[in-house]
Amino acid sequence: MLAFAAATACSQHRPAAETTVNEAIRCIYAGDVRSTQQLFNDDVRDTITPDSVDRLSRLMHAFGDYLDVKQIAATGGRRYDLEAQFANSSMLVQLRLDPAGKIAALHLIPNVPHIDFKTHT
Repeated sequence: MLAFAAATACSQHRPAAETTVNEAIRCIYAGDVRSTQQLFNDDVRDTITPDSVDRLSRLMHAFGDYLDVKQIAATGGRRYDLEAQFANSSMLVQLRLDPAGKIAALHLIPNVPHIDFKTHT
């Protein structure tokens, strides 16, 4: 009971953007198309397909277990930058919420190590 109370207290202080993105990432990571779609507004919902969720889920799984997300900036106009932490890497998450708190835009930008594409010696 104490753990539940502590978790509830922590979630009450979490910024709305973090809560929304955390839920979206967990749904995508699990491959749950329906729950993912419900987080988006009507203008975007139809673009969330089983294929798009599956592709993102596979990418996220390649980064390891999902750990958490932290808001790193709020730029006004209900736009937020967040960092999603995975066991082996992270992603920059750019979020825009509509007035009702639904996701109007979500961009996931993987943080990948620098790759040297040198083709000539």
